[in-house]
Amino acid sequence: MFSKSLTWITIAVLALGAPGVAGCKKKPASKDEASREAAPMGTPAMGMPAMGMPAVGMPAMGAVTSPGPNRPPNPCKPSTVDRASLHASVLFKTSLMPPKTKEKVLYDCGGRAVALFKYGYDSPKKASEAAMYMGAQLWGAGGRSRRHADEVLVRDAEVIVLSPRPGPLGAHLAQQGFKAYRGQKRGPGLAHGNVPPAPAGLIPELASLYRSARCHTARSPFRPWCIVTNGWQKGQPGDLLPKGKQKVYLGFVVPIKTGAAVSFNRLKLAALVVRKAGKKHFGKIITVTPDNDQERKVMGQAVFNLALVFKGRTKVAQVDGKLLAFLRGQAAKASHALTRTPSGWTLAGKLQGRIRQIAPFWVALEKANTGVFVNLFTDRFAAAPPPK
Repeated sequence: MFSKSLTWITIAVLALGAPGVAGCKKKPASKDEASREAAPMGTPAMGMPAMGMPAVGMPAMGAVTSPGPNRPPNPCKPSTVDRASLHASVLFKTSLMPPKTKEKVLYDCGGRAVALFKYGYDSPKKASEAAMYMGAQLWGAGGRSRRHADEVLVRDAEVIVLSPRPGPLGAHLAQQGFKAYRGQKRGPGLAHGNVPPAPAGLIPELASLYRSARCHTARSPFRPWCIVTNGWQKGQPGDLLPKGKQKVYLGFVVPIKTGAAVSFNRLKLAALVVRKAGKKHFGKIITVTPDNDQERKVMGQAVFNLALVFKGRTKVAQVDGKLLAFLRGQAAKASHALTRTPSGWTLAGKLQGRIRQIAPFWVALEKANTGVFVNLFTDRFAAAPPPK
């Protein structure tokens, strides 16, 4: 079940960053990371479904019998074994740019499982734009790497994703005219060299976030973080508990080291839980981490749906009901003092936090020894309906 260890759930998402690949070794938590609150989702009360059961909103991904593009090369043959990365599977289920057609085919290439995801669009222009988003979702800001090795290939109005690695299929598709996508190298969109200075007055870490998230352009796949950079200085205290005695806010956290570029590969699911006792407010910012692939799917879907809320593509994110019940239990245990100030709230937790409302969202900055943890939260979520 979900652990208390502070390993990053880097998700594809999702145009916010790329998820950790199932089966990869986890990096040990830094001292700053270890100082953050951790929430163990893996308690019996969570009642997470057994391995092999589809997560809420995530259908089981079995073999697709429809053929792939032409006949696969040796030693590849049709298979029923699915080893696709979490981010590739989530992308297939809920694409940011819905394709006209899509299919999934599973192969065994010399004993290594490869999943082929094929997307068809109305035009080469739409396919190219979709590849840009897919690359951001699959790899994060750092681009394709050994850890995030899903391949994105483009030909005319078609995009193919090979996961977890291309294997012989990559070379086979290259012979058919598919070209590997590696991001935009120039132009006004996401080009690294065309980012103007950050707005005046931002602390260094937020200035770095502005540049890394490409907040000068609405085309940036990391634009939810621009809510932070563009709104922090104008943020308000807001009412953390408009109704009731406790509340849960859900979102993401990314660590920013002072003087360094931001790595969205280290994105994590985070929650701000608050409660009221008499006239006093208490809160806690926690990081929730999974222990197994099933829990990664549950959290991966939650992260993806929350990203759509921050991007304005949907009003309410669907989140696993047991996950929400678990977080409400965490709210009841919140013990760090929350103090309202003219510009926001202060949180006296393991790390000193500042919280502001950037309507309709909330932002929390936590000061660490080597930088800042930046949290982006929303209360616009609801329990997903149980799987049929």
